[in-house]
Amino acid sequence: MTTEISQERYDELFSVAHQAILLTVEKEVSTEEASAINKAIADHLVLIEEAGDMRPVWVRFQAVSRCDIHHLQCYMAPSDRSILNGLILAVDAVNKYTMVSSFDFRSRQWPKKAVKKTKLTTPPRTNGNDAANPAITRKLEFNIPPNPSALPMKLRFMACEEAMREAYKLGDIYDRWPFFGFDRDDLRVCSDKLVAEFGTRYPYLAEADAALGGKITAVVTELGKHPYQPAFERKRFWMSVKAGGVNSWTHLADELLAVIAKGAGDDFKYFEEPTADTLASSYIYSDDRTALTGRRHFVPARRKPPLTTGNARGMVAED
Repeated sequence: MTTEISQERYDELFSVAHQAILLTVEKEVSTEEASAINKAIADHLVLIEEAGDMRPVWVRFQAVSRCDIHHLQCYMAPSDRSILNGLILAVDAVNKYTMVSSFDFRSRQWPKKAVKKTKLTTPPRTNGNDAANPAITRKLEFNIPPNPSALPMKLRFMACEEAMREAYKLGDIYDRWPFFGFDRDDLRVCSDKLVAEFGTRYPYLAEADAALGGKITAVVTELGKHPYQPAFERKRFWMSVKAGGVNSWTHLADELLAVIAKGAGDDFKYFEEPTADTLASSYIYSDDRTALTGRRHFVPARRKPPLTTGNARGMVAED
């Protein structure tokens, strides 16, 4: 005869996770039918001989008056598959059995409902460097690394995600060159600092720059000295850097450096105030800043009143 569960152990199994055998009744039954099934299972368990691994038996009724109920049997059963198969054949209402390594009655009988996450229609604004909330920090993108066989031997180390991430980051920064609000001195100082710290900030690009004869740092240095260059040549080079097109960097860098050497520049420097006074600029900036900037007020000359028709023709007024 199989082992009967004591009353203390019976109460404890409702609050402690334990190894168990779970029988499942899938069809919809009434309360009376569920009681009859429980009695049939108990009658069969009494006749089973005790074996090595004895476990409590739980019966899950998936639909008892539209309820999902777990019921604990008073008798334990061995974890022998042949014996459990005989139990299923003896009780027709039981559909299957499952060996459970950690059965918790409370979590199975009253499972917690998953919290539905509300999808934000408008993502939170962030500058991509929000240390207080890493969840909304913008992830830096990078392009797919190239095939190593398509690169020269000295540049095959660039065929990795870390190198492509550095290239994307640097190209993304210089895609906005010259930086809005920076004057000539700011752009030169920024370029000199980037070149001085290039090996620390971009170790992969620094190695590639050395292999290419310093083309990348040469472009950065020359742009710092002559920041206002035509957008076409400038964009072509930095878009190639951003995309990771290592094979085209030397050619595009030489084109951009040649344009810089010719003295070509961008005439539309709308974000920098003129340094030399002209009549127009003196009139535009004739406000309270004159005392600080040293600009002269431009006062338009007053026109003389127009002469009358008689005076214009040299006529004398009548008496």
